[in-house]
Amino acid sequence: MLGIVTPTKNRSEYIIRQLYYYVSVECPYTIYIGDSSDAAHEKRILSVIDKLRGRVKVVYRKIDSSVCSHGVLGELVGLVKEKYITYVGDDDFLVSDSLGKCIEFLEVNPEYVTVQGKGVLFGLDKKGAYGDIEAFGLYSSRGCEMETPIQRLHNILNDYWVLDFSVFRTEEYRQIADCRNMQSTGFVSDAQFTEILIGWLSLIRGKSKGLDCLYLFRQVGHHRYDWGGGTLEWITKPDWRSSYKIFHDNLTEALTQQANITREAASDIVKQAFWKHFAGGVCRLIQRQKASKKRIIAFRDKVKRIPCIKYLYKNIKRRIPGVQKAFCLENLLKRSSPYHKDFMSVYNVITSSEEKIASEIF
Repeated sequence: MLGIVTPTKNRSEYIIRQLYYYVSVECPYTIYIGDSSDAAHEKRILSVIDKLRGRVKVVYRKIDSSVCSHGVLGELVGLVKEKYITYVGDDDFLVSDSLGKCIEFLEVNPEYVTVQGKGVLFGLDKKGAYGDIEAFGLYSSRGCEMETPIQRLHNILNDYWVLDFSVFRTEEYRQIADCRNMQSTGFVSDAQFTEILIGWLSLIRGKSKGLDCLYLFRQVGHHRYDWGGGTLEWITKPDWRSSYKIFHDNLTEALTQQANITREAASDIVKQAFWKHFAGGVCRLIQRQKASKKRIIAFRDKVKRIPCIKYLYKNIKRRIPGVQKAFCLENLLKRSSPYHKDFMSVYNVITSSEEKIASEIF
């Protein structure tokens, strides 16, 4: 019914952690792993997959390390046989039961292209895949249910969030993924363009639903892949201009078809939308740089022992006016929380160890 696609490279501990989670909750979905790891990590992953045979469905594909992450994703998408598809990073989690709720929604709501639930960010007290949670907060995720493509595009511009982790119908996602890889018109090699592209193309095609369920866990910290620095580093990349052109042309074509407007009008909308998004990022950068030295020092002194807190603080402060009580760590740990069961299924894996989980599973 659903394929979960996950690229990975030299991070076997995170992929193995995911697989142990899927087994612990008896996940009924197929896991597609695109592995660009060296021999040592590859051997570890394959060993665990072999031991878990019959307990979780895994499709493993070895991919050359020279292939970029978007190329890996493209290969995985081509393998998926299930009706629905979603993507998750190798260090993140999608709640198995909530994936089922997303599928049920798409089954009866054809005007929606994507659906997702609520997400949380977490950081651990030490490097690696396991440890105690030291930083925690709500991750920005919501729906977008305006009637027209242009209205939905303006909506995400006013409050941007990432749709990559949503559940899609596989055939629709393939069409979007083809645009991400630009097999016929060139290749968008820039990671930031591809993230924006999948979200905007999705909302041009149809509505997005945000369900009231705990859906996504995203781990933050220095272990994350480097997508290329800040705004200045982004726009000075050699492939920025070519990536922007492909980005612009494909969005223009999609908007022309879905909104039934001229190509010229669609092009103007895409240009205005992109530069509004771009200018917002620049303004946020300037605001952060203008913060007084005293405030920076005070904040740094309070959080200097938590390496992932800057990323966490940025996402919470910019997008959410105060962390909702229902999604603070203390309340999620309470049995009275409506999200407790789904939260604990992931929490118990994160705060354990690979050896302990393995001993319980085998």
